[in-house]
Amino acid sequence: MMHVAADPSQRYKVSKTFREAAAAGLSVCRTWVFSDGGDRALQISPGVYDERVFQALDFVISEASRTGIRLILSFVNNFKDYGGRPQYVEWARNAGVNVNGEDDFYTNPTMKEYYKNHVKKVITRLNTITNIAYKDDPTIMAWELMNEPRCQAVYSGRMVNGWLLGLSGENDFAQMAFMQRWMETHSIDSNRILKKPLVFAELGKSNKDSGHSLGARDQYLITVYESMNKFERTVEGIGGSLVWQLMGEGMDSYGDGYGIILSPHASTRAVISAVT
Repeated sequence: MMHVAADPSQRYKVSKTFREAAAAGLSVCRTWVFSDGGDRALQISPGVYDERVFQALDFVISEASRTGIRLILSFVNNFKDYGGRPQYVEWARNAGVNVNGEDDFYTNPTMKEYYKNHVKKVITRLNTITNIAYKDDPTIMAWELMNEPRCQAVYSGRMVNGWLLGLSGENDFAQMAFMQRWMETHSIDSNRILKKPLVFAELGKSNKDSGHSLGARDQYLITVYESMNKFERTVEGIGGSLVWQLMGEGMDSYGDGYGIILSPHASTRAVISAVT
């Protein structure tokens, strides 16, 4: 949408698309708020924006509002189309940052800062047509942090999840709050929509986390189990849980930071035993 609207002579196409969608009964559109480097770039280089393209985005949002369409806006692409993670990697390398590959996007401080600055720039943008800041515009119903995030280095999703937590401040409080919201929403969906029991799997806390302690891990597990009991009473349908990962003494070489060895850790053993 924004890419098309960057050419004022083509904006009628955006307007027509929204009108036809609304006439067909559609009410939500998902589109980009990224174009990093290349043709009609919104972000020409880190922190440098083309006002002409930003005004095209203003137009897209104003037209959506005019036709009663609400928007889901995505901040960055996983793929090279319209820049995406590969462009962030190129920018970082050009700045002299040592980058191994695209997956460093999730952990490299420079690229994380590029991304956070872009998010801030977009959400605080004052629309030149509606005079409403994007963050206050009811036309925008949701923000999408990335289009189709992928991580080749860690298929389990842990690196991407770590990146997500880091955006809001990666600490125990943030992790706990995210975990509890996730458990509650999935418990409700499992019970009311899927009508199937829900098993929470791969629970754990890595000893590689900053500030890790045995007490912090125990408290994390306690919070998970207390949340499960609460949701079982109010929502029902909790089928159980599985920790990641239970190991025996002498098996440390198989560990990834999440290993739980019960025999030397009486407090952890007591936490787990209390719910079995």
